[in-house]
Amino acid sequence: MRLTFLLKSLFKSLSANKRQSLLTIGSLVIGVVSLLLVLSLGNGVGQSIVQQLNSVTGGRKTFTINCTNYKDGAGFTENDRQRLMGFANIQNVELSINPQLNTVSVHLLGDRSMDGSVVNYDQLSSKYNEKNNDIKVISGKALSEIQQSNGNEIAIKDTASKKLFPTTSSEGELVSIGGDYYKISAVYQGSEETPDLLVTEKMFLRNTSYRNHFNQAKIKYRGSKSKAEKQVLKYLERYGSSKKKGVYEIEDLHQVVGQINRTTSLATNLIAGVAGISLIVAGFGVMSATYSSVAGRKSEIGLRRAFGAKKSSIRNQFIVEGLFLAFISSFISVVFVLVISQLLGNSMGVRLIVTRDNILTAVLVPSVICFIFTYFPAVSASRKNVLNLLR
Repeated sequence: MRLTFLLKSLFKSLSANKRQSLLTIGSLVIGVVSLLLVLSLGNGVGQSIVQQLNSVTGGRKTFTINCTNYKDGAGFTENDRQRLMGFANIQNVELSINPQLNTVSVHLLGDRSMDGSVVNYDQLSSKYNEKNNDIKVISGKALSEIQQSNGNEIAIKDTASKKLFPTTSSEGELVSIGGDYYKISAVYQGSEETPDLLVTEKMFLRNTSYRNHFNQAKIKYRGSKSKAEKQVLKYLERYGSSKKKGVYEIEDLHQVVGQINRTTSLATNLIAGVAGISLIVAGFGVMSATYSSVAGRKSEIGLRRAFGAKKSSIRNQFIVEGLFLAFISSFISVVFVLVISQLLGNSMGVRLIVTRDNILTAVLVPSVICFIFTYFPAVSASRKNVLNLLR
């Protein structure tokens, strides 16, 4: 079949059934737009995560090592830092304190089953006052009162309290920390990031009197990251100041972000699959429209067959009409989503990012669906008996 004749027949057929063609295109556009919005939103979320990581690391070649000391709370020393700086592939070592890594062993008085539990702690300060939305005292003194006490009072998180005192209230109980006794004067609720214990400055300094000790080291390296990580970790496990008192662990933000991106991508693809169901529903609409078109053009098909048109020509004509509807729908959908992404910008907190792969998907998926759902009506039309068509 000549291309010019095919195109003329295509536009003539679609013009003859304008309402049906517009409804079919509309149903396809809804499906493709839904698919594109989900994919572009997933791209935006992924880019936002990477940007946040770069803002944390400054785009530099760094990794972080945490030291959790289960005995005296000590971590890295200046001596550790100087020795690590001696490695050829280490540019800089920055030591700091992460409150989540400040740990102490809490021993209960009397016959208790949870004796010697390891918990993390931090010093009471303005960020942990009652006005903080993450902290809510549920029993006992106000945190400000404990902060002004003589150092022998502490506050405990409700989850830690239940672990230490599963059957009784912890308020007013005495516990032993580092050989000294402290009274639990308050129980509070907090987020996952909130420490298990909040202590006074006096107690904090008593348990962290090694002021030149730190529990987190940020390493800036040259060359291979994996080589630098293995070298530093191997040294600390053999010669680190806390090698016999706790553990050294690498905090790999890139690995965490990679896992988050994989999870986000999986969720995006699953949601996109659900959105794609609307395209399958639209495909049934295309099939119905094709069968209707075949029924309305029986005489035309019969005359063409009578004048020698091949079955494949009849079949291809209807398939091309379906693919044309798919292309028009994809074009409208891509333009619409691109315009929406520019108009919204960052107003949602995450940009809509349409990639080439997304556009390719928006073209191929509807085309495949329209091909499948027009193929069977097209084959049926091409196989009809000529005499029956001309009656």
